[in-house]
Amino acid sequence: MLRHSAPVPTEVDYDHVHKAPAVLTDPRTTVAEEPGLVTKLTLREHLWSSWKKESFTICHTETKRPYALHVQGRLYNFKDRMLLRDAEGNPCAVLLKTKQKHEETLQILGLRPYVKNQEGSAHHIYDNGRIEKSSSFRSQEKSASFSSSLSSEKSDSEKQQQQQVRQDLYLWGQVVDNELDSLAFALKMRDGSKYVAEPVGHVLAPRQYRITRNGKVCGHVAQTQFFAELRGHCWNICIGPGIDPGIMIAFVIIMDEMTEY
Repeated sequence: MLRHSAPVPTEVDYDHVHKAPAVLTDPRTTVAEEPGLVTKLTLREHLWSSWKKESFTICHTETKRPYALHVQGRLYNFKDRMLLRDAEGNPCAVLLKTKQKHEETLQILGLRPYVKNQEGSAHHIYDNGRIEKSSSFRSQEKSASFSSSLSSEKSDSEKQQQQQVRQDLYLWGQVVDNELDSLAFALKMRDGSKYVAEPVGHVLAPRQYRITRNGKVCGHVAQTQFFAELRGHCWNICIGPGIDPGIMIAFVIIMDEMTEY
């Protein structure tokens, strides 16, 4: 059977401890920081969920205990965004599909800077999950596509919007569609680091990827079944030491969404 050229990660690959910023991890969840220590999570898609409900659920693979992040929304519909919430339901990051120089770009935006002295992006988020583009940026465009609410109710008055707490969003990283090739994905982070997902294993088997950070293995992702179009995809994720599980989850969700459409 034909195999992809990149090798499947082994236990030895996880002896390297990465020094990646931890920005999405829930305070109650620790990042593995010892050589050989990995975090194993399962990401399951809810294909027919409504906008307000979770589009993915995340749990610890071995114990089935729910993970601290919840995912709401879709990247490929009229809203073009996903909202990541913590265990209490508070927004903590946004996945956003944009167009830049005629290329489709999927961004990870967070509520705090990824690097020191980082300026905010063109977008803001309210504590109810509503996202909008700054008026200074909107005035330069004919379209105000980012002014729609994550809620299905579009009758919110300006007075109600002003009562919501508005926070800046910061660009953490982005994936450009087909930057490498049709099979691999690259996530460029704001600090200059780069995550690359390459297909591994048998060509005709369920999809799996080796993920590296700056050339060093940091994870492995494997789809658990064929013919998932009617049930939604399910991924097992192995995350190496020093890597924020939240960033890896966001990357896998982007990869999943980009390969579906």
